[in-house]
Amino acid sequence: MADIRMAVISDGIVVNVILAPEDFELEDFILVASDTCQVGDTYADGVFTSPVVEEPLPSPPIPTLIASGIFQVADGNVSYSGQPAGIGFAMQMDTGKFWLFFDDEQPDTSYAVYAGSSQGLVNYTDRQTTYFELSVTDGGAAIDPSEFSINVTVTRSI
Repeated sequence: MADIRMAVISDGIVVNVILAPEDFELEDFILVASDTCQVGDTYADGVFTSPVVEEPLPSPPIPTLIASGIFQVADGNVSYSGQPAGIGFAMQMDTGKFWLFFDDEQPDTSYAVYAGSSQGLVNYTDRQTTYFELSVTDGGAAIDPSEFSINVTVTRSI
């Protein structure tokens, strides 16, 4: 007599698939002949069912740094400490107001600006595809810090 393919079932789950004689018995398990069942299938009412495998959720995009720098302000002039990355130039527009221009135009304005200064509160107040605007205050009035820093990140595919 030739061996046949059998599902080894425990608590309604196929835990193994074996080749064995048709009259083979295995204590504490149910054996059912099947040419198609797989380990992990469920068995109920004479029917094998494959488990439903859900597609994993896509991973969120990882933020990518597109610009960074430390800037000094003196007499209305903005200069760099070292070479800023991704920023072509920066200029002061008014007391506490600065425009920083990207090296390369951005495809949209869905980027985040993280800015700081030890001398005041720094917030970005406008985002464009070619530049962004920073405002520096003492919590109310506009001030000119002697230094501020920025990091600009995107979470889109670049």
